[in-house]
Amino acid sequence: MSKEAPFWGIILAGESKRFKESRGIHKALYPLDNEPIVERIYKSISSLSKDTYIVTPLPGIFSHLKIPLITDEGQGEGPLRGVYTALGKFPRIFLVGCDMPFPSIPLLLYLKSIFDKGYDIVGCRIRGIIQPFFAFYSDNILPLIGESMGSAASRVNRLPSPSFTAGTSQQQSSNYSLTSLFDNCHSFIVEENEARKFDPALSSFLNFNV
Repeated sequence: MSKEAPFWGIILAGESKRFKESRGIHKALYPLDNEPIVERIYKSISSLSKDTYIVTPLPGIFSHLKIPLITDEGQGEGPLRGVYTALGKFPRIFLVGCDMPFPSIPLLLYLKSIFDKGYDIVGCRIRGIIQPFFAFYSDNILPLIGESMGSAASRVNRLPSPSFTAGTSQQQSSNYSLTSLFDNCHSFIVEENEARKFDPALSSFLNFNV
């Protein structure tokens, strides 16, 4: 972690309704090699960040874990609200989805090296789709997020999959999604061929869904 430019890790855990209906458990708590997915993520990134938190509208279901929690008061309002909550507390965050258990540390550090140059957002485009759930965000975009949330409810959909799939965050035509933020601020997008230099299998973008 750079002392000059620290960041805070944010594991975004929404309501997980579809997964819970099919599996009876929040997907962040689903065991992978006898360990909840969210704990795997936490162990991967916590040593690099100043602190790492779960941001969720459902803090009660994570209270048994030894991971700091931040309550997102906007239950049902989508991931923009979670990012807004996190950036209201910390000036620079690395955001990762709670169902993405294989974050590549070399890729994360590469994104951070770009983010440290002064960008508002740094993320990747995989299979032609911007991936907002493995990205750095600055609190410079708080007014932009606030404007978006004030205009409409927002969410980022994901394509259904029976297991781990890559590149599933779906870009939307709506102006009120995380992906739309990339077009409206000082952002940098790492293209897939460049990302593969640091994460050859693109494991960072594998997510667990039903």
